Amino acid sequence: MFGISYLDFYQPNEKEDTFSILKKSKNEKTENDEYCKFFINQNKIYDVYVERQRNVIEIVDGLFEKFLAKNSDMLESIDYLFFCRNPYGMMYDGINIPYYCIEKYNMTSARVINIFQECSTTLQTFEFAKALFESKQARRIMILSLNILDDEIDERFIETSILGDGAGLMVLDCKDLKYEIIDCISKSYGLYSHGISENRKYSPVETIKRSAEQLKDFINDNEELKDKIQLIVPQNLSYSNAHLLSKFAALDINKFYLENLECGGHLADVDTVRNLNDILTKEYCKDMYLITYSIGNMRPGMDFVFNVALLRVI
Repeated sequence: MFGISYLDFYQPNEKEDTFSILKKSKNEKTENDEYCKFFINQNKIYDVYVERQRNVIEIVDGLFEKFLAKNSDMLESIDYLFFCRNPYGMMYDGINIPYYCIEKYNMTSARVINIFQECSTTLQTFEFAKALFESKQARRIMILSLNILDDEIDERFIETSILGDGAGLMVLDCKDLKYEIIDCISKSYGLYSHGISENRKYSPVETIKRSAEQLKDFINDNEELKDKIQLIVPQNLSYSNAHLLSKFAALDINKFYLENLECGGHLADVDTVRNLNDILTKEYCKDMYLITYSIGNMRPGMDFVFNVALLRVI
């Protein structure tokens, strides 16, 4: 048995209303006020977290210091640090973030593995962790996830959602668990050339359809627990995305955990940490079985990865 023994979510102190962010976008669609109002009404994202006080290193230090306050003896036994970000997000002001953590916090046993699958990265790490634990190659595994944008460079409007800022820290272990990870899978699809992708792109609807098929298959593969699943935890992408997937998968939308959708924006794979962390604060969560899923792509229109995991709250 393995699962999540620690998780924490960093939330910026500031937020900005979605309409204001849309009006700052360079996308010509957002020049139309009516489109912006339609987008907000359709997706139900009203405010977005925006980091304006701390830089990335300060945020990472804050997560580690909070972790060490209660787990000072744990770092020595962490054998892998999975860093989850896009390839350009490894560096900040000339500093390599994962190796900064190794050096500053004396993580002498930890090897760094960078995984760049955008929104699905944290859940994709579960599969690697499962293999490492089963082969006794790891005692503990840490996952550091960052989604901190630079408003002078990065675009927050992505047509299917609005990107917010946040960070997460998670530790996977075989004891003292908050969540048991019962099962997890990933499925990937892609096109092999730009030429083909120009004529045959994966549309958002097609991506959701494929994801719904994989979600149904995963639930059916866990037939003995099917009736015990009380909650389905998507990422905080949009209400319309979750609603469409629920229809394609023939699942009750009321089972979907959407409490963090209205405020924060889509935080890439940090959504997974945020949502799982929040669920633990709910009185109804004890011994709950839930499914969490994510969809990620590195080059929109050319590839995507669907990840899903079945968890039990300990």
